[in-house]
Amino acid sequence: MIERKEVLTSNFDDLFDYGAVVYGRWLGRTLDINGWSHPSLIRLGKRIVGKDKSYIHSSQISALRTGSLKSPGPRSFASLVLLFHSIDEFQRGVLSPDGPDFSGVEHLIENAVIMRDDKGKPADIGYHFEVFCGWRLPPESESSLEITQAGAEMISKNAGKYVRSLFAAERKDLIDDLPGYLPAFSKDKTQQKNFSDVVLSQGYWGPDDIDDAMRLLATFLKTKFKVKLKSEELLKQFSA
Repeated sequence: MIERKEVLTSNFDDLFDYGAVVYGRWLGRTLDINGWSHPSLIRLGKRIVGKDKSYIHSSQISALRTGSLKSPGPRSFASLVLLFHSIDEFQRGVLSPDGPDFSGVEHLIENAVIMRDDKGKPADIGYHFEVFCGWRLPPESESSLEITQAGAEMISKNAGKYVRSLFAAERKDLIDDLPGYLPAFSKDKTQQKNFSDVVLSQGYWGPDDIDDAMRLLATFLKTKFKVKLKSEELLKQFSA
């Protein structure tokens, strides 16, 4: 079982920002695996509350996926949770006369992967909300980044080049000034050393390091250079 995060006054905001990104990856991975477009999810959402009404909207889905939606309505979570529970029942052949009518969309859900908790059960609304708030992580396989060693090296190279360009624009010297900037990236000495190596083109982050590195880099850039880019945006930028 995946343990909950320790929530403190000092990390409340950081966990909330991180949780929104993790939840977005979890939702996005689910959509991608199933081949669901935004209209497909909206279409399924309408089967939950009525064929002409849905609490799941395209702009909302987009914002959730990028981690930029900070206050989604409770009905959005409730709709997603009920949808995935209903799909699970459909797949197990548990058909209730009061359940949603999935006629005409069976092809979308017959073999669909749903958002499950760490015990393999359809995640309940509390689980969804805890992941969104950063208080817990979804199952590792559902939230981990699939990055190769070559991909990690490219991301590291582009990230280092980008940070160096910011130092140059601020007329900062990497040798003299970088050490004083490292605590803004992380308090952990190992992460500081890895970041320094990336910036100086003396090393790379590994595939398993990229997730945390992008999150830490987003905070670093905002703190030291007033650059407001989310970890997902940085990852996309450095992967190109």
